[in-house]
Amino acid sequence: MNTVRLAREQQPATADQHLDQFGGILSFPTAKQHYYVGGTYTLLGEYKEAERYAQEAISAYENGPAHERSYGDEALARIDVVKSRIATNQLEGAAEELTRILSMPADLRIRQLAAPPSSTSPTTSRAPATSAPGSS
Repeated sequence: MNTVRLAREQQPATADQHLDQFGGILSFPTAKQHYYVGGTYTLLGEYKEAERYAQEAISAYENGPAHERSYGDEALARIDVVKSRIATNQLEGAAEELTRILSMPADLRIRQLAAPPSSTSPTTSRAPATSAPGSS
């Protein structure tokens, strides 16, 4: 699934600058781009790439300008990390990331975070069956 990577590599370096001149809701900062790419890789089942881009989005949101921060997108990027870790049998890492999501202040939570866990069923159906951490 190198199509996403190839498209990103062929994107002119100035494309972001032209679109961001509008500002506000029409801006599409790098953090948001990484979030969308990570989500796309999650849907494609390319979990290593999904986690990489989701982590880049999280880092960019945490360390970037406050006016570009989207707590909702950041939380959903964390969900992509959880899905990726479940799919790659990194259950302890998934639990750690899930704890970060669940500890978010109530006023920063978005409706998508309350969605039923059925959205993880494709992920869990591809994950190898093992015992949970700490169980015998």
